[in-house]
Amino acid sequence: MKVIWWLWEKSLWLTLPISVLFFSMFGIALMDYYSIEQAVQSTQKKPFSHYFYSAIYRNVASLESKIRRRELPFNQQNINVDVMYFTVQQSDINALNQNLPQSGKEYKPSLMHVNGDTLQVRLRYRGSNAKHWRDFKKSMRVKIISDEKYDSLTEFDLIVPSRDTFVGAYLAHQLANKMNLYGPKTKIVWVYINGEAFGLYLLQETISESTMLNQKRMPGDIYAGDIAEEDAFVGGESTVFDNAQYWEKIAKSSDYPAKNRAPLKALINYMEQPPENFRVIQQLLDYESFAKFYLFNYLVASVNVDDQHNWRLYYDYNLARFYPIVWDAEGWQKLPQEEGNAHSLDDFLLRDPAFASEIQKQWRVLQEHNVLTDFVIQSQKALID
Repeated sequence: MKVIWWLWEKSLWLTLPISVLFFSMFGIALMDYYSIEQAVQSTQKKPFSHYFYSAIYRNVASLESKIRRRELPFNQQNINVDVMYFTVQQSDINALNQNLPQSGKEYKPSLMHVNGDTLQVRLRYRGSNAKHWRDFKKSMRVKIISDEKYDSLTEFDLIVPSRDTFVGAYLAHQLANKMNLYGPKTKIVWVYINGEAFGLYLLQETISESTMLNQKRMPGDIYAGDIAEEDAFVGGESTVFDNAQYWEKIAKSSDYPAKNRAPLKALINYMEQPPENFRVIQQLLDYESFAKFYLFNYLVASVNVDDQHNWRLYYDYNLARFYPIVWDAEGWQKLPQEEGNAHSLDDFLLRDPAFASEIQKQWRVLQEHNVLTDFVIQSQKALID
């Protein structure tokens, strides 16, 4: 009886170490669970992509704000960009401006001075959206007609971005390059026209046969999918995937007739005819590239690629497959929203479990190679030495 009473008196001190040990083990287990939960969540697309988007969005917004406040006094003396001087007859400029947008589509002769060279060129305005030609500073297409090239290019666009500056568009193309997606060469240039400073432009290579040759691919067909307002069906909204005739062939393989559209027609027919034959689609589309393209548009919250505009598809006859080409990208213009897919092709492909699996695979590749985390850091100094 005395033993029991003694144990009762000392029970607090006897059980306290056991309690401490129990709660310590519980705390460790809880922390381990939390760490595992965080690790699992970090592999999912949404949490990290929102972190990535927010980080780049802040970098873009910060740079653009500084440029607008002139805290970064951008001019051709203090930034590392090429300076282009164009000489154009005033009568030709007047003709371009006479009846926009139609009058801006006719090429006019010009001289382009850059890096100590003088090249004969022809230029006109470009862009279906009024943002490209309604203001004093206009987007232009330049063709070099002399034998020389500029930075391996014979034709390029000088684009006025839709935002106050060029930062988002420039960085979007740099990200596409890091994700090993096909796309045009892009850079920032400073432009003078007849001695007057027009400031910074986004130079973007015009897609042609040489685009794919420069990226070590064989010449093939390149299709441009854009629906002009006058081509749309009355009473309904047309999409580029309704008809192969909505696509212009802007480059072609010399081994096949210029009018050949059989691969494109096959893709559109397979999209329209139920039930979906995804086994054929998997042979017709390079799933790896289209999964990367899906992730790219998701990460930059792009609204530029939709059912009516900005499609560029490359068809490799040797492999009998389509590959997407990033074109006219503009990134980080707004905060991302949880909305549906931007175009019919994504809606179609996401019904194939193999495509959804390929997206997850390519997402893991981006994370394992630190592509996105490195890009966040590099974006902070992408434009300023």
